[in-house]
Amino acid sequence: MAARGEMVNFTPSPWGGRIRLPRLFFTVTLGLCLAAAVTAGWNIFAIQTGYSVSRAEYEALQAKYAPIAEGAPAETAADLALTNVNPDYIGWLCIKDSSMDYPVVQGQDNEKYLSVTFMGENGRAGAIFMDYRCEGGFDSPYAVVYGHNAGDGTMFAELNRYAEPAWREEHPDITVTVPSGAELSYRVFSVQDTDVGDAAYQLDFADRPAVEEHFARLGAQRGTKILTLSTCADSGGKNARLLVHAARVD
Repeated sequence: MAARGEMVNFTPSPWGGRIRLPRLFFTVTLGLCLAAAVTAGWNIFAIQTGYSVSRAEYEALQAKYAPIAEGAPAETAADLALTNVNPDYIGWLCIKDSSMDYPVVQGQDNEKYLSVTFMGENGRAGAIFMDYRCEGGFDSPYAVVYGHNAGDGTMFAELNRYAEPAWREEHPDITVTVPSGAELSYRVFSVQDTDVGDAAYQLDFADRPAVEEHFARLGAQRGTKILTLSTCADSGGKNARLLVHAARVD
């Protein structure tokens, strides 16, 4: 009960009677908090479900095709060519003793495979894909391959471990098996914590001198073919990127 002389504010209740304003404020605030919690929970569920679907797809692809892509005779690889599954397929990328063991595609732009999986399904993990401007595929003087830093640790998430000297020393080699069955070998020579404005994204892929000059500054020998793997960095904001540069050694 209010003390004598104290004014108490009331507001009509939709159920009849009156309700104190502080109680109304508490009720509305609690409702908004619960709604926000439900929305956040649903978003997390949707994200995890999206990753789960993509992960299951790639696990199935790895089980069926990775053993063939990794060291099988060319004629065997041709029998189960992934180009029959997806015409955009250009090779299988593998970093031994890591989770990075995926088919690589190359589309007509750099947008499609950000949210479309290898099998053509919508998925947060997208696909591992090469920059559409690399006209020669893995035979380009300079090839850039993109992959998400997926929240469930798949795709190129583990690429960030190249920032650890010990992990980099234990994983110096990258292998790519192209549809013909030929195996291309690369050796990592530089790792960069950078951003989307890095020169690695701006190079004219047809300009061999510019490519050689840029990567010579990073430690590559002139005349070699360069493969760059790109993903979002674990820290540094939405524009931060982790780049792993490797030189063809075969």
